Amino acid sequence: MDANNEVQVAEGRNIFRQACASCHAELLQAQIESSEHLGSGMLSLPLLNASGRAWRLTDKELFVIVKSGHGAYPAKSGADVPAFESPIGDGDIAAALAYVKSTWPVEVQARQTRRSLAFWRATPH
Repeated sequence: MDANNEVQVAEGRNIFRQACASCHAELLQAQIESSEHLGSGMLSLPLLNASGRAWRLTDKELFVIVKSGHGAYPAKSGADVPAFESPIGDGDIAAALAYVKSTWPVEVQARQTRRSLAFWRATPH
């Protein structure tokens, strides 16, 4: 998921609009403020723009959350994120995340990249 890959970002923008925008909106903002509870008792979806907290997660964490849904979301978040394991494939998830990351300011992208690299360096392979 490369925010600098114009082809992947363009593809990701289309995927985001089709699969994600109904909840996260075109501007990557949740439809309901993230502090509000939905009817299910779960919190609404997080903001994905730079004012939200998604950039604090590593690439792997973001990918797993999108693929597996709220069960993979960090503990105590209560976010009601659906799983996209079946509707879209891994490449589409990566492209959608590349698009999201491309909307963040360069300094936010750099911080998130450092977090992701630190995670991979610290994780035994």
